[in-house]
Parts: sequence; C-alpha cells; structure tokens
Amino acid sequence: MSAGSAVDPHRIHRLNRRPVDRAGQYVLWWVASPRITDNHAYAFAAERANALGLPLLAVFGVSVSFPGATARALGFMLAGLAVLHDKLASLQVQLVVRRGPPWKIAHELAASAACVVCEYAVLRYCRGARTALAEASAVDVTAVETDTVVPVGLASTHAEPRAATLRPKLQRLWPRFLKPVPRITPMLSSLELMPPPGSPA
Repeated sequence: MSAGSAVDPHRIHRLNRRPVDRAGQYVLWWVASPRITDNHAYAFAAERANALGLPLLAVFGVSVSFPGATARALGFMLAGLAVLHDKLASLQVQLVVRRGPPWKIAHELAASAACVVCEYAVLRYCRGARTALAEASAVDVTAVETDTVVPVGLASTHAEPRAATLRPKLQRLWPRFLKPVPRITPMLSSLELMPPPGSPA
C-alpha cells in the first residue's frame, strides 16, 4: 500500500485489512495535529488522494470530555483550527469541524470515503480511539507517524532504563529521518463537497 510513497514506510501503519473503496467520494484525513507543515500524515493523505484521483477532505472532532480539555485549552485549539481552516482552504481542502468523540466523527465521514488517513498515536487513550475507528470502518484506515523524528518502532524494541541508552540509537537514525517532509498539494478541490450529515452531539 505504501509502495512508491514519498513518506518513509516505517512511518506508515495499516490499522485494519479493509479495502480501498474505489467508489468513495474522497480520501478522509482525520486531523489530530492541526498543522499541515511538517505533517507526514497530511502528506500521505494528499498523496493517496492524488493517486486515487479524488479530493482530500479533512475532519476534526471537538470533544469537551477529552482528558485535559479545559476552557483555555479548547480556546487555544479552536484558534489553531481557524488557522488550519484557512491554510487548507488555500489548498482547496475542506475542513469539517464537528462536536463529538473524534473517532465517531471520523467514522461518520468515513462512510463516503475511499480510505482514511490519521496520525499515529502512542498514548493509550488516543491509540484506543484509532483502533475503534479501524474496527468500525468498512474501508482502509492507515496511521502515519509524524510527531516523532524517529518512528517509535525503530527507536527501540524495549523500554529503555535511561536516556543515555536511548540517545545513541536515535542518533544513528537521524541521518535517515531528519529530512524535510514532502510537500504535496491535492490536485482536486473538496471545497464544494457535501459531507454526510453528522449525528446530534
């Protein structure tokens, strides 16, 4: 699935074994890190959309019950989403923002998608949400590591007792992974798409 991708294959993780729906209306990018700069998941999603001849649609679910979701944190997040909205619009990508559990919001839009791309998660809570989406979706769901310089699976095969034992392993891999993230622009616009309606929050 990642053959020929500009994104390093060690960053790419298939979360289920479902097919790509060639009749899908778009490739869905479930946004977790609201940025397109230095975001391997966005690059991979745009790449997949272009390869399938489909527009890219982005979705973000706003959950007020997320751990640490204080009013200040939510305000900071919404301000960042406004910036992301404008940046994506300049690339002809529509950003859908809905209130509710993020994986359930993504699942609603996955119903009309050819496939889904999301950011890889390490924390148990976030990892569980991605697993839930992958299990519930009828289409391919792929997670892409973008929040670390070196993919977690390559950094070490076991828990390291101290930073001094981990650091040399990371340094050996820096030349491979300290590279610019591919800049990929979607070829088709999703700005006029009508996403499936959402469930009441």
